[in-house]
Amino acid sequence: MKYDIDTWEEIFLTITRNKTRSLLTAFGVFWGIFMLIALIGGGNGMQDMMKANFEGFATNSCFVWPQQTGEAYKGFRKGRW
Repeated sequence: MKYDIDTWEEIFLTITRNKTRSLLTAFGVFWGIFMLIALIGGGNGMQDMMKANFEGFATNSCFVWPQQTGEAYKGFRKGRW
């Protein structure tokens, strides 16, 4: 698409005539880009933090929780610890 001098004059004239609208639009674009970068950065930071926290969590580990037995076994009663 080719822009001639009249098109550029119209663009700059519109921007200078509508200063408030132009500033609000520019601020909206800036704020949207800023928030997008902040949210992506925060998400990546949380992902890295979770990876670092769980990296060595279960390496060479065995977890045992005591529970009551559900069945009798070889003369032992049901419900024993």
